[in-house]
Amino acid sequence: MATIAYVKQKGDGRRLILALSDAGGEVRRLSVSRATYEAIGCPARGETIGEDALREIEREDEQDRAVRHALYLLSFSDNSEAQLARKLRTKGYSSSAVTHATREMVRLGYVREREQLRTLVRSLANGRLYGPRRILAALSAKGYRSADIRDAMERLCREGEIDFTKNFEALEQKRGDGTPEGRRKLQYTYGYGRESI
Repeated sequence: MATIAYVKQKGDGRRLILALSDAGGEVRRLSVSRATYEAIGCPARGETIGEDALREIEREDEQDRAVRHALYLLSFSDNSEAQLARKLRTKGYSSSAVTHATREMVRLGYVREREQLRTLVRSLANGRLYGPRRILAALSAKGYRSADIRDAMERLCREGEIDFTKNFEALEQKRGDGTPEGRRKLQYTYGYGRESI
């Protein structure tokens, strides 16, 4: 059980800040939607709330914090859904809060894996001269699905935005030693070939 110390409107009025005092006198400030506040009976200052209502408020507050943290992370760089979830888990958010936040980011259009993949694949292939296997490894490590990566590579090849043969030749001029053995080693590390896409 907890006692309401005060209730304040937050920002645009859709969310409220509830200051809750426990038996030891410690005050916690939790964010809750107006709908949830009304569902628990609109408790005023000095009223107590039960354990079920307290758990619901804590759950919703954690989800709100996870969404805000996800937005913060996405302000620095694009993330796959899996990569964003991994970052939120390392910050200590529960599985349900992580799931809520990542789904919300996808729903709002902040995580668009297909567009991200096209940009990343094009950049790695044409900018860094990575081959298909190396692209697959690099982007799989970031949490993108292998099938989606392969699909992006195939589409970009079909559309003429990537030509792995030309990229390999450019890489060979840049790093090759000119010997057949050197070419084989470079081709192996480049990961060029139909079977690799």
